[in-house]
This record gives sequence, C-alpha cells and structure tokens, in this order.
Amino acid sequence: MFAVLPARAQGDVNVTVRPAKEAGAVKMMNAANNFAWAPADKENGVPYAKELACPFSRIHDAERVPHGSGIVDVNAVFPDFDKDPSKPENYNFHHSDRYMKTVVATGTKILYRLGQSAESGPVTIGPVPPKDFKKWAVICEHIIRHYNEGWADGYHYGIEYWEIWNEPNIALFWAGTPEQYYELYAVSSKHLKKCFPSLKFGGPAIACGDKSNEWTDDFLRYIKARKAPLDFFTYHQYTVDPGLLVSITRTLRELLDSHGYKGMEMQLGEWNYVTGWSMAKVAYSNDIRRTSLGGAFAAAVMCTLQKESVDKLFFYDLREYTRYNNAYDRYDGVPWPAFYALYSWAQLRKLGTAVEVEASADDFYACAAKGPDGRGGVLIARYGTDLNDVLPRNVKLRVEGSDLKNAVCFMTDKNFLFSGLPVGAENGVLSFKMQPNSFVWITY
Repeated sequence: MFAVLPARAQGDVNVTVRPAKEAGAVKMMNAANNFAWAPADKENGVPYAKELACPFSRIHDAERVPHGSGIVDVNAVFPDFDKDPSKPENYNFHHSDRYMKTVVATGTKILYRLGQSAESGPVTIGPVPPKDFKKWAVICEHIIRHYNEGWADGYHYGIEYWEIWNEPNIALFWAGTPEQYYELYAVSSKHLKKCFPSLKFGGPAIACGDKSNEWTDDFLRYIKARKAPLDFFTYHQYTVDPGLLVSITRTLRELLDSHGYKGMEMQLGEWNYVTGWSMAKVAYSNDIRRTSLGGAFAAAVMCTLQKESVDKLFFYDLREYTRYNNAYDRYDGVPWPAFYALYSWAQLRKLGTAVEVEASADDFYACAAKGPDGRGGVLIARYGTDLNDVLPRNVKLRVEGSDLKNAVCFMTDKNFLFSGLPVGAENGVLSFKMQPNSFVWITY
C-alpha cells in the first residue's frame, strides 16, 4: 500500500532589488520569430505587435501566414534558379513585400533569414544545396537591394541583420553535407559583405543537440580559415529547463572565444517550451504552453538569460497559424499567459537600466529595472517541473531606497491572467502569494 505524502510547508521567499547597483541595459530578450497579427484587422492594424513592442522580428517560416504559400524563402522569391539574377522580372516579391510591409508598420526591426523553410517527404526541393553557391549569393544580394536600396520597385527598410540559412545540421532544412553548408556560408557571406560592408551577416542558426558542438567547432574552423565574415552567431534550443539554456549558452560562448570570436554577438534564434519530439510529447507541449506554466517558463527564461552572454532571444513563434504560438488564441485573439510575460519584458526595456535583484529560492527567477525618472519595475517568475509542488509561497519584496507605497502588481497564474492584486506595503515590504508556475509584474 502506498502512502500519500503531504505537501511540504514552505517558508517565505525574499526578493530584494538594489537599484543603486546597475547591471547594464535590459537586453532584447523579447524579440520573436514573425509577429502578432491584429485579430480584427490583419492588413492595417497590429495592436498586439505594438503592445508587445518586440524589438526584432526574425522572418523565418513566414510562408505559413495567410498572405500566400510562397514568402521570404529564396526559391519562392527567385523561383527559377536558371534565370538571370540581375533582372527584376525574374523575381516574385509580391507575397514577401506584403508581409514585410506589415511587419515594418509595427515599428519592429527585421532579421531576415536567407534560405529555406523545412520540407518533409520523399522528395525535397528547398533544402537541397543550391546548384551554384556564388549565384545563390548574387540572388541574395538582389533581395537585400530590393528591401534596402529600392531595387526592383523595392524599399528602403535599412535591414541590418541577414542570417544565412536555418538549422543546417538538420536534414529537414539542409539536404547536403556539413561541408557543403560551410562552403555556402563562406561564399555567400564574403560576397554579401563585399557588397554591403555596413550590414551584418551571420548564422548558422544551429539546432543544439547531439553532436552540435562538434558541428559548430568544424564550422567555425572552416570559416575562419577562409576569412569569411561572421558578425553574429545564432543557435536554437527547445526545452523545459531554463538551466539547459544557460549551460548551452556558456558552452557556445567558450567555443566562440576559443576560435578568436571574443565579444561576438550571440542570439538564441528559436526557443519555447517543449518536453520532447515524440507525437505524445509534442501534443502535450502544445497544450501546456498556453497555460500559466508556459507563461512562467517564458518569464523565467528571459530573466535568467538576461544575466548571460546572449544578446537577443527570439521567441518562437507569434504567427497565428502555428501550434508554437502560445501568445494569443488563433481564432479570437484572446491573449494567453506568455503574451503577458513578453509584455512585461517590454515594460522592463522601456525602463531601460537593469539593476541587481536577488531571490532566495531556486525556483524563483527575477529581473528588475529602473528608469531615468526613478520609476522601477520587477518581473518575478516561479517556475518548476515538479508536479508535487502545489502549494503557494509567500513572497516578500524589498526595494532598497523605496517604501513601495505606490507599488502596483499584476499576477498571472492558474486563476488570474495579468490581474491587478490589492496589495499594500508595510515597513517597506510588499507581501503576496505566488502559485507554482506563475509570474507577477510589479511597478513602483
């Protein structure tokens, strides 16, 4: 006979903010892949994107939005590889232009992924290595000229970041050998940097996992030997453990440093809550991401990676037609908890300067910031994967130099969705309870 063990009583959690101890700028932890449509008006208004204030939108997998099936991918923009890339009539910018115009209208900067989306099945077209790497680079050159220099009735968007391919260590995205990708990157980055010396070219958008460090090591060695430019380094990881993201980031930082890329900008180009890749785990992850657990995970990841060497995080994904969008409901546009985690981070970025913050429990994550006018804010997440952890914990927040009399709190948990809490500070201490897998945004 099994004994039912009672949940353990847990003590107070102390969170202390020290505004006098500055910790640099609040980073772009709330960038995203694609962007949030307006539920009511997809063509002219995008209030969700504006509320989230995503600093960057990584344009990848964009073909699955309702503008059409062929967007952004190189073989969609330039459908016949045998034609002359110098002639505007050989390009089809129609769907991509509509999509890019809508993104730019939100005020969000763009990171444009040059390459292909995934394909599955017995025959693939997009992920196959181009027949001529130099010609592919010339095609990319003209795509850049279209969006930055007005070529072919184009635009002057000033897009700075251009990523070369996506997850080339996975067959769904790259049907060639690793060495073929290394060569494609070297050829295209050198050509594009010569054409546009002020722009940034990077990658490889590697999918972290088995043997990915060895793959990356070989990639870095190859491009350095050929003096190919690498202006920023990108990597992807889906997990339920914020600590794994910290470990991966530190390992890749060490790897970059060992090849002489000290200070190299790092971007976590895709991330979200995923328990595994079996059909059952994928289905479970799709459902759980939309709950307060998914929101707490997002808040915890942003808080913990703020302290690491990664410069930008790109949440995957804000398209309405994807199971990875756990920011808002695809049918009626109602926000879900992760929306408010990203929204809270946008408020931290508006304040501007990160300050030291400390939490006394391992399953609590926090980031705090202050503005030039003395206002402050703190995002606190309680996140864990222990299903036996069911009791709320009392949190005592202290901000050095503030009595917190004007503090305002918004709670998201299994019962509340960014709801205001009736709290009051006593003797400079703000007390409130947090359920497992929840987060709170506090201004003062």
